[in-house]
Amino acid sequence: MRFQTIGVFDSGVGGLTVLARLLNEFNGVKFLYLGDNGNVPYGSRPKEEIRDLARKNLRTLAERGAGAAVVACNTASLCLQGDEEIMGMRIIKLIPFIPSGYEKKRGVFFGTPATVAEVREKRLFSDFEKLEFCPLPSLAAEVERQLGGGGICKNLDHFLPPPEKVDFLYLGCTHYIYLKEVFSARFGAEKCFDGTDKIIENCSNYIEKSGFDLWKNNSVEFIGKWAEENEKIFRINFSQQCRI
Repeated sequence: MRFQTIGVFDSGVGGLTVLARLLNEFNGVKFLYLGDNGNVPYGSRPKEEIRDLARKNLRTLAERGAGAAVVACNTASLCLQGDEEIMGMRIIKLIPFIPSGYEKKRGVFFGTPATVAEVREKRLFSDFEKLEFCPLPSLAAEVERQLGGGGICKNLDHFLPPPEKVDFLYLGCTHYIYLKEVFSARFGAEKCFDGTDKIIENCSNYIEKSGFDLWKNNSVEFIGKWAEENEKIFRINFSQQCRI
């Protein structure tokens, strides 16, 4: 019997937001979480360095028996385009996705500098006529730092546009999802998008087609140098709402 094990990888604690969704959506899956907190944020690094860091950590997940790995990092996912497998492990990427119907509406895409650069280079949203891009060089690192200290930044007024000038916004970094309540309070939850729903859909398709057996219950194991820190932040923020 081959049991289903899925790895989740991020540059730090941002991917814990994706892990929590995965644990809520699926049952009988063993998850491995690897956060590369020592190198966060990826989004301020050169593309080749991001790709090398991501591949190194994905190989670690493959060596630990993951049949698939979710890259819960927009920056790493975009820089890994073309990498569909590593050591026989399927790679499921978090590629920015905005639902149809918003092409002519006013939107703002928030992301790290590398994510914004890759989205522009790949012309992912070329049909969106009024989409503005807002690179945030330090927000992911600030979220990481404050969560490590037990808090979270709440005042984002210095870079957020007036609500009446925006029809929707996209959170292009999983670290920003920790601030979703702040964004939602200002703009409305229905106007705030991120790529997590698409990851859930892609994981569901993988699980249905994989032919793997499922475990009795969900479980999650934190691995790597920063395992203890990631587990602590997960337990504080997500454990009570997850099926484990």
